[in-house]
Amino acid sequence: MVLAVNKYDLIEQLEKENGFVDEPMTQSYLENFAYENGFSGIFRTSAKTGGNVTNAFSLLVREILKRKAEQEENDEHEDNYHSARKQSVTLNKIKADSKKSKKG
Repeated sequence: MVLAVNKYDLIEQLEKENGFVDEPMTQSYLENFAYENGFSGIFRTSAKTGGNVTNAFSLLVREILKRKAEQEENDEHEDNYHSARKQSVTLNKIKADSKKSKKG
């Protein structure tokens, strides 16, 4: 997940006019919030100027593609495990049948 904080242009304006912004608007507060809530990135964006919008969406798309590749890799490993397990069960059955036929 990517955290996009909109109205960045207004936040910058407030910082210039007042010399500060309320704590929830500060970069350190936003970074802590993003980290504590599992966001992979944070961007202060502006729909008005377009600032950081492309960067936020680029990171979001990269994260989606990364998770998809990881999921496909996990699915492949799981398929390989089940296939190997099935082969093992089949081999054990063949061995058991072979022992029975030698005894009989």
